[in-house]
Amino acid sequence: MKKLVLFLLLSVAVLNIKAQQLPQYSQYMFNGLAINPAYAGSKDYLSLTALYRKQWLDFPGAPETQTFSAHGPVSQGKMGLGFLFVNDKTGKSSKRMDFMASYAFHIETGSGILALGIQGGISQFSNKLSELRVFDLNDNVANTDETEIFPNAGAGLYYYTQTFYAGASAPQLLSTDPKAAPALVNHFYFTTGIVLGSSDNFKLKPSVLLKYAASAPLSYDINVNAFFGKMLGIGVSYRAEDAIVGLLELQITPQLRLGYSYDIVQSAIKDFAPGSHEIMLGYDFGHEVPKVRVPRYF
Repeated sequence: MKKLVLFLLLSVAVLNIKAQQLPQYSQYMFNGLAINPAYAGSKDYLSLTALYRKQWLDFPGAPETQTFSAHGPVSQGKMGLGFLFVNDKTGKSSKRMDFMASYAFHIETGSGILALGIQGGISQFSNKLSELRVFDLNDNVANTDETEIFPNAGAGLYYYTQTFYAGASAPQLLSTDPKAAPALVNHFYFTTGIVLGSSDNFKLKPSVLLKYAASAPLSYDINVNAFFGKMLGIGVSYRAEDAIVGLLELQITPQLRLGYSYDIVQSAIKDFAPGSHEIMLGYDFGHEVPKVRVPRYF
């Protein structure tokens, strides 16, 4: 009976992953390039971010994601360039890798900046069926490894000031035949957040992420982060019908930051996989970094 329940829950999870292919991030507010190419060059220096997510601890075949992004300004901040690598594993045998390059054009608009961004690259899907446990020894398909490569592209808008941001993006614009395996489906995101508080010792930043993928219901994340001075950030998020998330961010040095989040699963899978871990490490390069008087909270 326990194995049957596990199978049914995993089947539901796989159906959900098929509808929403791009990985989810609890620390989306600190990983902007992963959801919007227009984020490239939004800081005055080269910024690197690495993120590791282990979803649904102790659940067989649960998603596991590694992400690395790098972006910075060029042409005196009028443009931005970025690179994104994503390695997303679902199940025992299925893996997807994305290699994406981003370009953004920044336009000054009053007290803020509007960025228009595009990205392009490739997505590689691989299924190592030979690693699966089979019961029919004559099943030739189970001994086959498959790899397919698709072109991928995305676009986005991003408006930001020192205390506010809003963005709309489609990081996976291209789609393929929905009956194919694998099939690419369109994804659309909307994000916004604001920094509240006049004291340098305490800031409050609420933010929202809306996510939509073809053949999947609209999903959302609601987050509130509190920042104490320039060193510590503590937050909590709610992901619709999925999880309550606790977040922690440490600004170890002006260049180095560390983030951690833990998802307390609220869906039907919680009895078998109570939580998910996510670790983020960021490093900023440039002589301007130690001179920044007002920290960027996004």
